[in-house]
Amino acid sequence: MNAGSELTTDRDLQFKNPQDGFLIAGPYNEDAYTVDEEGEFMEVNSARVWVNSYDYGAYGEIEAQGTVAGTTKTAHLVGSEVERVDIPRDDDDNHIADAWTYNTGNEGDDNDTSLDNQHNGDGLTRYEEYRGVDINNDDLISDASERLNPNEKDLFVQGSGLGGDFPDFAYGEAFGEAQINVHDFVGTVGTDDNNIDVLVVTLENVGGHIERYGDPRPDGRRRWTWSTKGSSTIGTANNYGSPQVNKLATNYYFDDKPHSDENTWTAVGEWNGDPNGVLDPVNPEKVEDTDDNGVLDANEKDGATSPPTDDGDNDFDGDYPVKDAPWEWNHDLSPMDIDNDGLVELPMDNEVPVPGDDEYTKAEVVRHTITHEMGHAVGITYPQHDGHCEDETCVMYYLSPNWQRDGHFCDDCRAKILIHNN
Repeated sequence: MNAGSELTTDRDLQFKNPQDGFLIAGPYNEDAYTVDEEGEFMEVNSARVWVNSYDYGAYGEIEAQGTVAGTTKTAHLVGSEVERVDIPRDDDDNHIADAWTYNTGNEGDDNDTSLDNQHNGDGLTRYEEYRGVDINNDDLISDASERLNPNEKDLFVQGSGLGGDFPDFAYGEAFGEAQINVHDFVGTVGTDDNNIDVLVVTLENVGGHIERYGDPRPDGRRRWTWSTKGSSTIGTANNYGSPQVNKLATNYYFDDKPHSDENTWTAVGEWNGDPNGVLDPVNPEKVEDTDDNGVLDANEKDGATSPPTDDGDNDFDGDYPVKDAPWEWNHDLSPMDIDNDGLVELPMDNEVPVPGDDEYTKAEVVRHTITHEMGHAVGITYPQHDGHCEDETCVMYYLSPNWQRDGHFCDDCRAKILIHNN
């Protein structure tokens, strides 16, 4: 778990060897004798000796002896009968430096809390959190963030396979809001993660295309849906789940363009406008394929008495999805991104969105997906809605009204979170 030596043939505290004015001896550099420049034993009235620490949680004792009138005597602290001194200072004998911010308590305490959650503790004792975790894998406990807070739960996470031609590993603020400290662990899981549990999120090359699943809604929004963008097994009190992001499903959600950008409606019965680069609405009727199924049905063909008002020819006017068992994906426009700006709309739009509408980058959608699947991986599940909650503000909500909920777990979801380190 930590940088520093724990070899059985070594000791965490040793006298620095060599050092001026001393002969260092013993198999563990545990003895230091004052000597002169020639290396002969020398009597002194005072001395300052260097002690090296080879572990960030090292503790031990030091004593000094001297010979007075041929008799060996053990030194003691000035004004005290104490002959051995703790390294580092440890008046409460909990093996933790008294100067540490969170020293108050026993070394074996594991009482960390998180918001709305009764599962106290994170599997790391007060001493282990003081000793620290080499999160960035540089063989150092280099700053305060690697000596942990024993009052707050610590979750260690790592993304595997993300980045490159896909968004980087990222998660929302929902865990922080729940008062859980999330740390990006850099080391190799299975080798460098001694005594901690790392929640690994993987990128898997799976998923399907977007699909039409019904006629447009009365408000004109086209009914298309996406393939599942992520999944996870449910975590337990001892084992995290296995969350994943589905790369193909996510890419198809942004990249599929089944609609052909065709001539544009300009007036009643007139379709003489050039393709305009956006997906025109089915309500109000700016396309002839008003059920958005890629087929000119009877009530859509020119000459029919039902809408849209046509121009009397037999062409397929306006934008339409190109159907070929069942769709072609390499055309011009997407129902997920009707203004073709690279941002998906959720809720899906009927009219071209204006600034301030809910549009999202792929990175934002991936971050939301990761946060959601991490929630399942730390134990969040329900008997209904395939394991999801009913709070529409929560990232674990059973529907997808938007991609901006990754900063919040509802109270019930926070209560289910299980953080552990073994």
